[in-house]
Amino acid sequence: MEDGAQLNFKVPPPSIDFTLPSPPIGQSQNPVVDPPWMPHVKTKVEELSLKEEEQATSQTIMTMTRTRRKQKQEMVRKAVIEAEEKQCLLRQKFPLRATAVIQQAAYEPALFHHQATTQMNAEGSGEEADGHPSSTRQQMPVAQPLLPSSLLAVVPSIIEMLDDVQVDSDGISVSDVAKKVIWSCICEDPALFLRHFLEKLTNRDRQSTTFDFHSTSRWEYLMSLLRKLILRFRPIPNQTAYTLLNYLFGFVMFYVRSPCEGSDRAIGMALSITWLVAPNVHGLYFKDLKQTLKKEQCDQALMITANVPSAKKIIVHGPDSGVGGIPAQFPIHEDTQFQQLLTDSLEFFNIPENEVGSYFLVDTKTNLVHVPTYYVRDFYFFHRSFYPQISLMKIDVDEAHLRMRTMAFNQKFIECGKVLLTYDSLKHSVPAVIPQRIFFLHDEFTHLPSFPRKSLETCFGMYNGPMGCELQAMDAMHKHLWAKLMADMFEKMENAFMFGDLHLFINVINGVVLMHCEDVIILRRCMATYISMAVHFNTLFATQGFFLIMPTILRCY
Repeated sequence: MEDGAQLNFKVPPPSIDFTLPSPPIGQSQNPVVDPPWMPHVKTKVEELSLKEEEQATSQTIMTMTRTRRKQKQEMVRKAVIEAEEKQCLLRQKFPLRATAVIQQAAYEPALFHHQATTQMNAEGSGEEADGHPSSTRQQMPVAQPLLPSSLLAVVPSIIEMLDDVQVDSDGISVSDVAKKVIWSCICEDPALFLRHFLEKLTNRDRQSTTFDFHSTSRWEYLMSLLRKLILRFRPIPNQTAYTLLNYLFGFVMFYVRSPCEGSDRAIGMALSITWLVAPNVHGLYFKDLKQTLKKEQCDQALMITANVPSAKKIIVHGPDSGVGGIPAQFPIHEDTQFQQLLTDSLEFFNIPENEVGSYFLVDTKTNLVHVPTYYVRDFYFFHRSFYPQISLMKIDVDEAHLRMRTMAFNQKFIECGKVLLTYDSLKHSVPAVIPQRIFFLHDEFTHLPSFPRKSLETCFGMYNGPMGCELQAMDAMHKHLWAKLMADMFEKMENAFMFGDLHLFINVINGVVLMHCEDVIILRRCMATYISMAVHFNTLFATQGFFLIMPTILRCY
């Protein structure tokens, strides 16, 4: 096996159908604090941060028994001790077990030092011909990655074995062995371990022959395994979270760019996992996330702060489009709802009065039946020289209403994932970047035309009948998440904040209280937020703050 390892264990080429965000989001590897496999280097005096003010002060009170040289020595010794204590604290906090030790320890600085010396000698010898410098840099020989393809193919089976409690004669359980194998792989090379598994998310042909999906769809099964993997290893290694986050963003980008039937469910499932891994990604910043996703033209699918202009026009195909009928074209404004498009389309295509109730607007790509109360700008965005297309179709009323309820449920599921992604990233932020993130969210929300409308949007007419209880529960969860996000922002805002637009954020809490005042959990959360606001923003509430919350509280009471 050693002789033919390069052939037998050669990693197959990637066959992923979707592209990953570029540049990648986050940092792939957490820098190791004082790695034990590196040569020990003594702390240099030049690298120490000597406090000049203390030095100047101490010089003025020097006595005859304390020379300047001795004072300098004491200062250096004190700085060395402080640096060592700081390094010791960093070492204690660093999760060394979650680091790719084999890859990191394989680095041999002597080889690179020899390479740099050879290059400097070659440059010093003046070996140049025809005025063009000769390239004397040699590539370091890097071993090809080796991993048994059979291991890649059975990754889903290994994850399922985490629940297998059978033991052998030595008392070792199957789940324990599977846990150790998975932990070793996701620490050393998570991209290679998960690639064969993740590339099947969108590849239909290979999935149907590789896995038995029973009654669930292909991505639903794979997403459930991913969720099991993440929940079993919490917190997951930084490099694994980085790999999963970028793969899941690429998965969402795939369905945003090529929407099809069921794409909204796939995006919702991806977002339900994304918020679990986001807190473990090192170097995840809202500004970088916004720039990368805006460049990839999918920020509206992943961020609640995305401010994307809506499409200017929309094309509506009539019932006779299959026999050469002329489609209609309507302008889209900021407040245009699908109900207006439906009314104009019924009039344009001369639909009889007795059949008006059987016609609905359907997306031509995803086959989704649009809810009349939804805004067009939330679904169709501006693209140069491209207009979205929908169809006016005659559908059975009961079937259309069920499809609209399913679509509303999936949209609420997506919105919950987006709010959780922002909330968890803010909640697990290091204290140094919290003010920066609060300022970013405040600035983005105040410039967002759909805020606070999107946070309070609901579909009251669908709470009875099929899927009524599910829709009401999902809407309550959505409103509760928005209340938690607003409460977290209020708590982390500076007391001397600009209060000019604070009413926009308070209106979110007011709207949630009015809609779900009978839900004890939501009511308790919102009332606690009111109390913390009154204490935190005491300057505002001493003058006019109570006028923003008391009408809502009295109405609910």
